[in-house]
Amino acid sequence: MVHYADALHVVGGETEAGIAAEVWTFLLDVGQWVRMPTQGCEEACPFRTAPLNATHCQSLEREVVLRVSCVNTVRPPALRDHTVTLIDDDGTALVLGGITNDDEFAHDVHLLDVANRAWRRLAPAMHRFTEVAGHTAVFHPASRGVYVYGGFRPYHGRYSDARAILAVYNVDSGVWAEVSRSPGRPG
Repeated sequence: MVHYADALHVVGGETEAGIAAEVWTFLLDVGQWVRMPTQGCEEACPFRTAPLNATHCQSLEREVVLRVSCVNTVRPPALRDHTVTLIDDDGTALVLGGITNDDEFAHDVHLLDVANRAWRRLAPAMHRFTEVAGHTAVFHPASRGVYVYGGFRPYHGRYSDARAILAVYNVDSGVWAEVSRSPGRPG
């Protein structure tokens, strides 16, 4: 979950119906959830007052302006146990790791432009850093790095192993590096 533009944005996660792929936004000023379109122009707003390809929704309390990308609709699969990390003040979020509906480790890394609801899949990376679930991640602006710690990583098919590894992804160069392993803990 990330905070951007006075709202909380949630990507996927475990629900009563299974693993989700949608992006939901909680509008803090009105205390209301809105499912935001991220698949392109064919997806409707929940408070639709115009045709399906409308560029805005009308809620009862306020208008929510949506600029929907109809060009790039590459988005991650339904995920749980992943992270969503805001990496820039412009509303860009990095979606990393997680487990898919097929109970497999996700290995692609995606960027979500929260403001414009546009997805972009990043170039393939080393799976030893991207295939992770149940980890934590934080953006460090001075180094332009997303630091990823811990979690579970696959080692034989679908089985996984807890790891105490700190890795960093540089958002400008697209390079991953291992920073440290916790002392006295297996990694």
